[in-house]
Amino acid sequence: MDGERRPFGVAVEIQWVWQRIYNDLLKFWRAVRGRQAAVGIEVLKGPASYDYIVNHVFGLYREIFREVPVVFCALNAPDIGEAFPRPKPVHHAVDR
Repeated sequence: MDGERRPFGVAVEIQWVWQRIYNDLLKFWRAVRGRQAAVGIEVLKGPASYDYIVNHVFGLYREIFREVPVVFCALNAPDIGEAFPRPKPVHHAVDR
């Protein structure tokens, strides 16, 4: 709730691929503009991803999304790749 005890939303995205951050920022922007959320939270894969995204990628877009409060956080576990493996591609046989 905000200072006037009105509920407000929080938009959360989990992103393993830094190239998709721009799409998440657009989602946060739409949510804030539409009064569906007051803040966006971006969960990143690890410290290296966090450093690159916060210090380089977000720096490119900070002025565009200045009205959108964004919280960046990163998971930090040595076995994170095992806990969250990439999905395996599915191949279907096609009869001709």
